[in-house]
Amino acid sequence: MISITEWLESKSNLQPALEGWLIATPKAIFDAPLTPLKQQAIGQWYMACMTCYRSNKSEPKQAASWIQLAYSYLQVMASDQSHTHEVRLWCLQRLDHLIVALLECAQHSGENTEEAISAHIAFMSSQQHRNLPADLQAP
Repeated sequence: MISITEWLESKSNLQPALEGWLIATPKAIFDAPLTPLKQQAIGQWYMACMTCYRSNKSEPKQAASWIQLAYSYLQVMASDQSHTHEVRLWCLQRLDHLIVALLECAQHSGENTEEAISAHIAFMSSQQHRNLPADLQAP
């Protein structure tokens, strides 16, 4: 298995290589606790997902696949109580951005967006009590 450092060093900005780099992401970068190296790796990974999304906008289904990849990993991190409150909030904020991009792709490809919206709302609602600081939670 490739180490996080080796994975980061192997990053290419050329589109086909960048896509391969994303597919080879070590799953350990998403595990708590997040070290500075993991934080850097997640940032690079997220930006690469967004680059692949933008590069494939003319092919909405392909573009959406990169958004779905990012969404799925961040959704898992946002749900993982072993991550810090700040990490979970960061993930939830990115999920809100990603759902907008996913809806744009769906509109361009003529797909129905209701299911994606409903699933996003359900997930975000389920996380509300877990991701608010104790003093902001409803009694």
